Amino acid sequence: MINNMEDRKINEKESLELIAQMIRSTQNKLAKGSGRPFLLFGYTSVVFAIAIWFLLRITGVWQWNCLWFAIPLIFWPVAARIYKNMVADKTTYVDRIIRYIWVLTSFTIIIACGFTLIFIQMESLFFTALLLGMSTALTGLVVRIRPVTIAGIAGMVISPAALWLQDENRLLLFAVIFVLVFVVPGHILNYKSKTIG
Repeated sequence: MINNMEDRKINEKESLELIAQMIRSTQNKLAKGSGRPFLLFGYTSVVFAIAIWFLLRITGVWQWNCLWFAIPLIFWPVAARIYKNMVADKTTYVDRIIRYIWVLTSFTIIIACGFTLIFIQMESLFFTALLLGMSTALTGLVVRIRPVTIAGIAGMVISPAALWLQDENRLLLFAVIFVLVFVVPGHILNYKSKTIG
């Protein structure tokens, strides 16, 4: 059908069917391997949140927050290897949309958190949790996987609590949000992969 599309114009019904086919293809690919990046990022972030909370609690030195910048250094190379080993089908347009959502989210968070450490006082935990929840919800909406969408929206709804909690205890809320937004959807996607494959 895709090859025929290059040779002739397709009608509205064929166009909608092609889009539906692309979404189904991406759902199957996601179900076969997408839980792993969610779990890697989720568990890594939970460990960092608890470790930074502990270090802040015992030392009172705010610079421990700079450890957050180590997460991308750990996550990106490992995630690249995971994606390389995932389903070897052609990358679809929907796959690229999801990749763009997460790349843009990652760079936005790094830039915003860098500015909060160096230049301006802003609540970066709230902002980060809100963006991560939004990106998870967008991922779920794009591929039509409801538990991922619900988890992302739940993370967005809970994120304002970071504005009301005081001191380093906000990091414990952040750990809970990571479990909700990444770990739970990751396990759901891995479970789905066993039922499909």
